[in-house]
Amino acid sequence: IPAPPPLGPPATPRPAEPQPPEPVSTSYRDEPSPTPAPSPAPAPEPAPAPEPEPAPAPASYESKPEDPPAPVSTSYRDEQPEKKSGIFGTLGKGITSLAHAVVPTPKKDSVREEKKESRREEEEPVAPPADEVPEGSPEENRKVWFEYAVATDDYTLANELWVTPEEKATCDGLKTPAPAGEVDVEDARCAWLDYHIAEGEFGKAEEMCVGPEDFAKVSAAQDAARTEWRDYEMSCGNYKTAMSYSVTDEEIAECEQAMFKKECETGSYKKALKQAKTPEQVAEVEKYQEAGRVAWMEYHAACGDTSAALKYAVTDEEEEKCKQAGIDKCESNRKEWLAYYTEKGDYRKAEECCVEPAEYEAVAAKKEEDRKAWLKYAIETADYKSAEQYAVDEAEAAEVAASKAAYPEVCRSQWRVYYLETKQYKKAKDCSVTPAEVAECEAAEAGSEEQSRTEWKAYYVETTQYERAIGMCITPEEEGEVDASFEAVRQAHVAELKKKGKYHEAKKYALSDEEVKACDEEEDANQEVCRVEWYKYHLECGKYKEAKALAVTPEEDAECDKAESEQLETNRTAWLGYYQEIGDYTSAKALCCSKEEDEECSKIFDQYRSEWLRYAMDNKDYALAKKYSVTPEELAACEALK
Repeated sequence: IPAPPPLGPPATPRPAEPQPPEPVSTSYRDEPSPTPAPSPAPAPEPAPAPEPEPAPAPASYESKPEDPPAPVSTSYRDEQPEKKSGIFGTLGKGITSLAHAVVPTPKKDSVREEKKESRREEEEPVAPPADEVPEGSPEENRKVWFEYAVATDDYTLANELWVTPEEKATCDGLKTPAPAGEVDVEDARCAWLDYHIAEGEFGKAEEMCVGPEDFAKVSAAQDAARTEWRDYEMSCGNYKTAMSYSVTDEEIAECEQAMFKKECETGSYKKALKQAKTPEQVAEVEKYQEAGRVAWMEYHAACGDTSAALKYAVTDEEEEKCKQAGIDKCESNRKEWLAYYTEKGDYRKAEECCVEPAEYEAVAAKKEEDRKAWLKYAIETADYKSAEQYAVDEAEAAEVAASKAAYPEVCRSQWRVYYLETKQYKKAKDCSVTPAEVAECEAAEAGSEEQSRTEWKAYYVETTQYERAIGMCITPEEEGEVDASFEAVRQAHVAELKKKGKYHEAKKYALSDEEVKACDEEEDANQEVCRVEWYKYHLECGKYKEAKALAVTPEEDAECDKAESEQLETNRTAWLGYYQEIGDYTSAKALCCSKEEDEECSKIFDQYRSEWLRYAMDNKDYALAKKYSVTPEELAACEALK
């Protein structure tokens, strides 16, 4: 297949579009550069149109299977098709899919067509008669392949296989491939041009251009992408990178002004002066520089660094202001440290921070207050050695001596109370010194034993250990209370067993014959209730045998018989209706119990027989008509069917 001519004049090769570099930091203080915004996702490559599913084709010219696989080469010489070149090689699969595989029509003067025409002129084959074509022969396989090509609208394959004029006419009637005209290829070119522009592949897009309009379109898209990248770099503060995307004087001036302003704001005044091109810009640099000097002077003055602040002062007023700010800062620091040391209790350092008599007096008052508090704490904790050190006059010394002398008696009393509370009566007696204290210990010990006995008795009653509880009783009243508690628990347990139906176990807890008899009566009554419930349940479910087994009175037996009879009659009537409906005369007759039912059944089946006889007579079915004939007239009519 010859290559098609190129579309329009060849595009002038241009250098590939450089990808925007990674944004770098434009700050002279090594600030981290912001991450660039992600580029838009590329448009997907146009997908080829789905091809129609081919019909089953024969496998080869030598065999004819029932389910032929996909078609193979149709050429008798097994020639390989030539590869397409030209614009098809340039655009690749995308333009093939868009143009639906546009292929130029082979010319008559091609080598392959000349060989084919010469072979036809020399041989002039004629299709053999159908009865003379052997099965599995090449001619039969050729016809199968030709029919397959016609069924799949494959003009190329049909054009290779036609022999007779009729086959040629059929082949010409197929939908032949459209010539490689300008319409389909132009659509494909435009599609690929738009795709490359959307992807930002401007070099490849220019290869798709054929006219000034296409080049203008690519140039406009390229300029829009450049402007977008420039605006992005400007928004990120990467003015040097944005300068590389600037092409007009306005864009360059905007980038230079932004770089100049950034140098002024970051304090790079020398670089800003180098970039200044007008007196106004020089004045702006000086304005920024003056504002920075004043800001640093005020900062160091506020921090109390007078020497550093004076480096930025240029007038006498500023120098005086810096010195006064240093003095004020030192005074503020002194007062803060004085308050801190006083609160902490470091009075030596606090006195070093004092400069006025009032401050000395305040520190001394706070020191005296703390001494008295520590003296009181030492006496309360029996730290008499420290208390003696905190005492400064005779009254305080006497207070410490009195507390120290009374301390052993206080300790004895406290230990005696502690032993009584913890029921250590022997140690409490050892700490007692007066008859009253000894008597108090003995009374507490006696009361403790009684309390312990009462508590154990209550515990045994609560845990139903009645034998141990009786052992703890010392009076008839206490024994009566234990017996009452036991009786209440026993009766509650017996009631729970009866509720669960465990009458045999309940009898084990009975203490008299009356209780045993009551258990038996309750058990019998409960069994009667259960029997009646089961009897009614079996009766409702139609289990009459089980219901009769539970019946104990003539009335219950009669009730069972009546229910069973009614159920049998209902079933008989239902089956009778069912057999009449399906036409089972014998079964229906067997279920008839009265003359009326017998007559009704005979009437129904006589009507049924008449309908079938009429049907057999209408269809002249002698055997079926004879089967349903009963009267002499019906038999005579049946014989007339022969």
